[in-house]
Amino acid sequence: MSIGKKYYLKLEDDFFQNIKVKKLRKMDRGDTYICIYLKLMFLSAKNFGLLEYQKLEATLHEELALTFDEELEDVKNTMDFLEKEGILLQTDDNEYLFEKLCDDVVTETEMARKMRDYRQRKKEKKVQISTSQLCNEDKLQCNNNVTTMLSQCNEDKLQCNNNVTTMLSQCNDDKKSDNLSVDKAEFISGLDDDISDKIIPVVPLDNRENKNGK
Repeated sequence: MSIGKKYYLKLEDDFFQNIKVKKLRKMDRGDTYICIYLKLMFLSAKNFGLLEYQKLEATLHEELALTFDEELEDVKNTMDFLEKEGILLQTDDNEYLFEKLCDDVVTETEMARKMRDYRQRKKEKKVQISTSQLCNEDKLQCNNNVTTMLSQCNEDKLQCNNNVTTMLSQCNDDKKSDNLSVDKAEFISGLDDDISDKIIPVVPLDNRENKNGK
């Protein structure tokens, strides 16, 4: 069975510390007046602060006294105080309005909307976190790719340097070999000249005799 839409009244946590509430409570029968004040606000909540006169009794005060099961004089004194303090305003239609309650009343439908908004924000936040994590993973993968490319480039550069070093070493070895061949040829040529200078020609015996006139 449906019980209809519910309305919730938002009271500040320092409601009983309010100077006007304290003043009302200090009056004779002040506790009763505070109770009637709350009843008036709760009754007007479904109309967002408006106290409607249903004309079930001769006056609105009498109608409210009957509704609250309170004494007529207590209801009238409470409403007079609230009107004097600017809390309750009388309208042109002989009705009364709690102006501040326009912002302090929450309906069941509004509560449901706020809950949906909360869940939606929570969902969006979760999606943002997931997206952020994915972006970080992509960024990390990109950094890994860059690192791999740099490493490969360094390896290629190192290989190139090794090839150049090998070529230079081979070139130096060939040059050294050429120099060694030249030095060896020069050494042999010089050695041949020295040996040729030191060789005494061998003259046959017959030739020597002829030279001596024998």
